[in-house]
Amino acid sequence: MDVLELIKKRRSCRSYKPDPVPSDVVEEIIEAGIWAPSAMNRQDWKFVVLDDREKVRQAAGSALKLVKKNLPSYTPRDLPDPIFYSAPVVIMITMPEENTWAASDSALAAENMMLYSRAQGIGSCFIGLAKFLNDNQHMLKKIGVPERYRIYATLVFGYPKEWPKQVERKEPGEYTI
Repeated sequence: MDVLELIKKRRSCRSYKPDPVPSDVVEEIIEAGIWAPSAMNRQDWKFVVLDDREKVRQAAGSALKLVKKNLPSYTPRDLPDPIFYSAPVVIMITMPEENTWAASDSALAAENMMLYSRAQGIGSCFIGLAKFLNDNQHMLKKIGVPERYRIYATLVFGYPKEWPKQVERKEPGEYTI
């Protein structure tokens, strides 16, 4: 499949089979991330991989409490895991707090990782709500985020129960000025 077709087929998946993603495939997903561009080629990301169900459950519980505290009007999806969608793998892209370009560098790495995973038949979803874990230093330490690093992007990966349908997009001219 060519790159544009791959981009069009990548969808946010929120329903996963319990099957584990092999560790060599997780490593390849991370490798796709490290090939993303970064400001001044710093490449100072650290990837935190959570595939232990208990750690994922604890991180999800902490994130949900912090989401409710910071976004009181937010209504979580009625799911057993409304943060990480019971995906078998959670990968957090962390970067030093003082990195001015951390958000953009992490987003670039995240997109590479999601595109690569789709090409491998693995679903993914960007988890914006996980950013609230940055407010819980104890949890950051527990899940392995290095000291003085913050979570800038969190992704989940797994084999989808079904692929989400492709949605319509506006024509490129509607965005071009």
